Amino acid sequence: VLANPYFEFFYYMYGLESGTINVDIYSGGIWNNLFTISGEQQTNETLPWLSADIDLGAYSVVVQLRIRGLVGNGILSDMAIDDFSIYDKPEINAGVIAITSPNSGFLLSDTESVTIVVQNFGALAQDTISVSYRINGGSPVTDTIYSLLATGDTMSFTYPATVDLSVFGNYVFDAWTNLPGDQVPSNDSLLNKLVINDSTVTLGDGLLYNTNTTYPAPYGNWYT
Repeated sequence: VLANPYFEFFYYMYGLESGTINVDIYSGGIWNNLFTISGEQQTNETLPWLSADIDLGAYSVVVQLRIRGLVGNGILSDMAIDDFSIYDKPEINAGVIAITSPNSGFLLSDTESVTIVVQNFGALAQDTISVSYRINGGSPVTDTIYSLLATGDTMSFTYPATVDLSVFGNYVFDAWTNLPGDQVPSNDSLLNKLVINDSTVTLGDGLLYNTNTTYPAPYGNWYT
């Protein structure tokens, strides 16, 4: 018997005329819809598959599940599903899923913001999550998210203190959660995000210049 039963699968919906994916459950002699998603979800062929994670905790008897795919009105309606599992979701489980800033660029400053995205993977809501990051393997910087994250929710968090990336070169960022009692520590961390502070723009003739006024600042109107 599963304490926190969930049904997970991955799906791909590419095409402007994409249709609908439904997940239904048969219980008590009737079919009920648990999940529906419609329309294009991947806007190009290189984007990753998405996952659906469906709570089955309201059903305490033997049930049946079915997935229905309804194509769109034209040929631009590619859909696929894969990697099904029914599993016992851990109660306490959170992790960093993205470092959204800083990003590589030209002439990064000494006041760059560090922003991460945290997801609650667990079955219990969380309202106090300690989060840390480090640069180039240095000392961790730690702060705390005091916001309610329901199961499956994500949240963007920007550290109040900025970082100095004004020296040209490479910076490797690691970020992770420090949630007491986390039952799946393997998904706490996001490691090795590379941020490059570029110092010059080198064109094919070997000169270092940029006079293209269509570039956003600070790219336009300078040369050496």
